[in-house]
Amino acid sequence: MNMLKKDKTKEAALMSIGHFARKRTEIKRIHDKAATEIKRIQDKAATEIAQAKADVARDQTEIRRIQDKAATEIKRIHDKAATEIAQAKADVARVEGERRLSEERLRAEVERYKYDLRLMQTQDFEPYQAAIRENQTKRGGAGGPQD
Repeated sequence: MNMLKKDKTKEAALMSIGHFARKRTEIKRIHDKAATEIKRIQDKAATEIAQAKADVARDQTEIRRIQDKAATEIKRIHDKAATEIAQAKADVARVEGERRLSEERLRAEVERYKYDLRLMQTQDFEPYQAAIRENQTKRGGAGGPQD
């Protein structure tokens, strides 16, 4: 009986060793599967990070392109406005010059009419008018209505 007990103990020990060996194999299989899954997740994360970096670089390039385009457009508009302002100032100066010249002409004409009016009231008017007509004839033009 002792022998039977020893055999059973050996058999139980062998079964226990077999059970542990199966468990160890299963644990190794689970460990390998987990390592494979971790590697897959790490590879996927590395790919997504690389893609995100590429997207950021592309977006930054696009932002710089848009900023450059906006700066160019702003400069163009600014230059156009500066040109228009300069042209408007030149137009104002030209019109102002024409206005001053016109005022001077009108003042001179008014002064001439005043002088003519004063002369009409004196006996020197007739010789004055004759001198004007003679001067116009010498220049070759009538210069207005003649009597």
